Amino acid sequence: MSRLHTALLSSLLLSACSDPPSTQDSTDTADPSDSGQVTDTEDTQDTQDTQDTQDTDPQADLKVVSLEFPVEEIYPSWFYSVALELENAGDSASGSFRVSMRSTKSGQINRNSPNWCSVEVASIPAGGLRSVLLPDCLMPALSAGDWEIGIFVDDNLDVEESDETNNLWLSSYSVDVPDGLDFYVKDIRVNADSFVVTDILRTTFYIGNRGTVGNQYAFWGDVFLSVDDTYSSDDLMLCDIYLPYAFDPLSLGELVQPCELPAWTADATWYVGVLIDRDLDFIETRTDNNWAIAPVPITVAPVPVVDLEAVAVTTTSTEIESGDSIEVSVELANAGNVELAASELSLFVLAGTTLKSTDTPMCTEAVPTLAVGESFSTTASCTIPDGLAPGAYNLPMQVD
Repeated sequence: MSRLHTALLSSLLLSACSDPPSTQDSTDTADPSDSGQVTDTEDTQDTQDTQDTQDTDPQADLKVVSLEFPVEEIYPSWFYSVALELENAGDSASGSFRVSMRSTKSGQINRNSPNWCSVEVASIPAGGLRSVLLPDCLMPALSAGDWEIGIFVDDNLDVEESDETNNLWLSSYSVDVPDGLDFYVKDIRVNADSFVVTDILRTTFYIGNRGTVGNQYAFWGDVFLSVDDTYSSDDLMLCDIYLPYAFDPLSLGELVQPCELPAWTADATWYVGVLIDRDLDFIETRTDNNWAIAPVPITVAPVPVVDLEAVAVTTTSTEIESGDSIEVSVELANAGNVELAASELSLFVLAGTTLKSTDTPMCTEAVPTLAVGESFSTTASCTIPDGLAPGAYNLPMQVD
């Protein structure tokens, strides 16, 4: 609890000592007043005023330096986050304290007004600054009218401060509750920021009705993909959202909609959005809040395809004997859509066409990492194994 400290002044102690009497000549006539009576002199008296000053203990002084409350419209039963910068302008550490957000519609806002959210703040040293975030502050289901919203620093009055008047940030907002049905969608979130075709995109969002009238039957919506962060009729529908719910006045619900990413979404960057009441089944007081888009785009890559293509294979001779050397020229290309790691090319000589794991290559060559579309050419010097019977042979190759 903050306390008001008042400096108490001690009583004034007056030292009214007269000047010492001057030495008179023996011929001076005695003053008739020298008869034991005390007389005041006109000499200046040395008066010493002493004041016992009570030392004031060092105190904290918390205040709001800046605050961000990015609200354009107040929605009932909605979550807001508030970022603020606090300063301890006092000469003592504050100790821990609580910051709260409160609101009131009638009367003056105070620490008994409805509390949206609170957060504990660690001690701020004298002269120090501290950034504080009030996350997920739940707006009550407010009625229409003008409301005051206050941020209370040291809400529980735990800190002894030299000044309590700078602990409150106050603002007024007008809350509009439409006289009718008014769907809205907010806070679009997705389960990742990069995907591959055929992955499942899960879109989480809030849908609410901030009007005074509810809906009586189900309706449809879409998860859509947009090339930018705004909605237009040219945006591409990804999947349907079926909403078999009745949204009462001033209600809010959280939904999750899974959608599979088709092939046409590949090799692109998309913004994910949600549109509700797409078929305009209801008469609403407004429809420009029936869609919302996630703030961060996603990227979609195609399904990985590994394809190392033998573009050309040539030899220095088509007729050769066992034990002879032969040069084989090979050109390879990465015809897939993913990078191929460095590997090894093995060349064999076979009487048939089936390569077995027990077959021994007659020579090998290193193949470097190949980017998509990149080619590699090499000429390998190989020796035909001894003991081969005359006949036709194949020269298969294998890359591991």
